[in-house]
Amino acid sequence: MKYTSVVCGGTFDRLHTGHQSLLEKAFSVGDHVTIGLTTDEYVKNLKSQNNNAKQIKKIVAYQDRKRILEAWLNDQGWDGRYTIVPLNDPYGPTLPRHAPDGAWLRTGKLPDFDAIVVSSETRKTAEAINTLRKEKGLHALKIIEIPMIPAEDLRSVSSTRVRSGDIDTNGRLILPDNLRPELRGYDDGEITYSRGEANPFHY
Repeated sequence: MKYTSVVCGGTFDRLHTGHQSLLEKAFSVGDHVTIGLTTDEYVKNLKSQNNNAKQIKKIVAYQDRKRILEAWLNDQGWDGRYTIVPLNDPYGPTLPRHAPDGAWLRTGKLPDFDAIVVSSETRKTAEAINTLRKEKGLHALKIIEIPMIPAEDLRSVSSTRVRSGDIDTNGRLILPDNLRPELRGYDDGEITYSRGEANPFHY
């Protein structure tokens, strides 16, 4: 089924095959895709709650993540079919802000959506969004879930694993288990998007 407007969100750090699968699904089911991209402040708050300060320092800045994401999206031929918006909380543009129930729909100040695309890891957030939307008299979003993408070792691909040097952005193992700890903490410097390259530091 094709939807007029779908939404998805994430940090999209070290743009990897899991991110790409999520986005590919969103564009396959939606005419227009709104992508919530977590801000630096939200990332800092979220990760600090999980006592993960080292990982925070390795997460690419918002503007760089946005630039890399746009480059990949445009490379897929989706230019003009997406909007990237800052994400400052788990709900982003899916819920009204600072307005009486339904007022934001009547005034047209904020968009509404038909569906939300999530991974199995973030489905609970989508369910929470729908609960809050119903409380505000808004229609529930169709939840479209994709499975987590396995890496070469059958564990899920994640930005954390890429940052740690376990895998590259395509889910391939970088080094044997006994050598991988030596790569952790490596300062990867400037990150760019480059077509077709599997180097983990190109995203």
